[in-house]
Amino acid sequence: MDHPSVQHIAIDMTDGVAVMQFITQNDDGTPRSAQDADIEREVVRAGYGGKAWVRVSPEDIPGDRTTRSRWRLRDGRIVVTSA
Repeated sequence: MDHPSVQHIAIDMTDGVAVMQFITQNDDGTPRSAQDADIEREVVRAGYGGKAWVRVSPEDIPGDRTTRSRWRLRDGRIVVTSA
């Protein structure tokens, strides 16, 4: 089975950044709305209500997950802060 299309989301947390994927295509191949309100509902449903979030591309997500505790959301981008 092909992987569905997704929109990557970065969520600003107190101690870093959470990353989630919002599925933009249903199992039957029909598009799923990815308007801000749709994504906000999923962010709330995932337990992150009230947190700021932004759309990011996969290239914006640092590849080195060992630095994840130092990820911060700055100006709509994920940055890795110094230790």
